[in-house]
Amino acid sequence: MSLGELVAAPVLRRELRARMLDWRTFGVLTAYLTVLGAVEAVFLLLNGPASSVSGGRLFERLVVAQLALALVLTPLVTTGAVSGERQRGTWDLLLLTPVSPFAIVCNKLVSRMAFLLLLQVVALPFIAVAFLFGDLNLADALPAQIVLLGTTLLFAAVTLTASVLAPRTLLAAAGALSLVLLLSGVLTLILSGGVRGWQPLAAGGTQTSVILPVVAALDPVAALDSALPGRSITTSIPGVRHSVGPDVWKSFLTLAVVLSTLCVAGATLLVRSRPEKWTGG
Repeated sequence: MSLGELVAAPVLRRELRARMLDWRTFGVLTAYLTVLGAVEAVFLLLNGPASSVSGGRLFERLVVAQLALALVLTPLVTTGAVSGERQRGTWDLLLLTPVSPFAIVCNKLVSRMAFLLLLQVVALPFIAVAFLFGDLNLADALPAQIVLLGTTLLFAAVTLTASVLAPRTLLAAAGALSLVLLLSGVLTLILSGGVRGWQPLAAGGTQTSVILPVVAALDPVAALDSALPGRSITTSIPGVRHSVGPDVWKSFLTLAVVLSTLCVAGATLLVRSRPEKWTGG
């Protein structure tokens, strides 16, 4: 499928049109901007005069808020992609069209990613304010934003696969949110204990670990932490860079792309190999 065919795809056009006509779209946009505005306002109020404000610290707070919002919103936005069609009784009609299963899956993913990318774009004015205070440049900001995009892609692809598998939207949402909790919560806790236990490694000790770098590469929190040069998101994982190196975010992005591709392939195979189940045959 070429880029032109993807843009002109009827499924994608329908999805985007329905998204923009849904009042919930503007509700999510408003809530997203409100949260980021509140984070920025509270930070500026607590840090006194403008001369004492660190642009780098403000940027850090904003991207942490963006990550938290992405972890919650991505599954919620994507979870009804297929299961919602099935519940509305339109999934069997879509399968009867000439559109291939791969095109259906790609269109569903691209339409969700378009909205999630819009959320990241509308946050740019808040990011721009951080640049006004100095202590921040494009080299600091760009890797963190790329990590956010990779996180969104990974969880959107995983949630889409769950939506194909689950007969109900609620089940798909529960599965996707459980995975989010595992990768962004449980792995961060494991990393926290692992990093503290591996302090001799940072000091030149003889301990080595294969598991720790792998865990860090799967954790979006650790990836975002490593994408902020010279700063650390939370004191719970202060040794990530010392224990597994400063390029955790690059490993995370590589895994995110690979896993997303596998999820799209898996979802396509599920749609192609089991159409009779979805259509009630």
